[in-house]
Amino acid sequence: MATFWIAVATAAVTAFVSATPPSVIAYLKHRRLVQLEKQRDELVRDNEFQSRQEAALTRALSDDPTQRDIGLANLVELRDGSLSTPERAARVQTHIDRVKLTMFGKLTIGLADFSEASLDRQPSSPALSFGDTPIDRAIRECMATLEERGRQLDDEIRQSNSRLRRMGLNLINGSTDPDGIVPDVVKKLRAQGDH
Repeated sequence: MATFWIAVATAAVTAFVSATPPSVIAYLKHRRLVQLEKQRDELVRDNEFQSRQEAALTRALSDDPTQRDIGLANLVELRDGSLSTPERAARVQTHIDRVKLTMFGKLTIGLADFSEASLDRQPSSPALSFGDTPIDRAIRECMATLEERGRQLDDEIRQSNSRLRRMGLNLINGSTDPDGIVPDVVKKLRAQGDH
């Protein structure tokens, strides 16, 4: 009995296939071919987009300002170009923002280092000898007060430099500090994730 049903099923399939007109078969093959060509074209566009993005990012992350500017311009062109989709444009904009934050972070660290070096090069106050008259004692007290205030100011500048350096590193790394030193822009970029 099972053999009978197998024979019937085989006959039905054979009849269906043989009854399908050649134009329908050609249409189905053509449709599949068009689908494969679309997939291939999309992969080619994706590959070209990725290679351009990688080249632009490499230039944008350069320490040479000219190369960095060219890389950023290439990223902007890629974001607005014909290969871009809304998702790709958002990803490229995230890269542009991160490159700019990295540049700002490096600038912030450089500023902190410059300020620290300026403090180290600051000349010390001259050693003056005063007599024991009331005016001399008042001048000596004033000088001691000025030196103490100068030391306090130097300490505050060093603390500020430390915060600036930490903020610059956090901007470069895209991380936040428990002190909340990094702007909310970094938190927004971290929320977008690595694409």
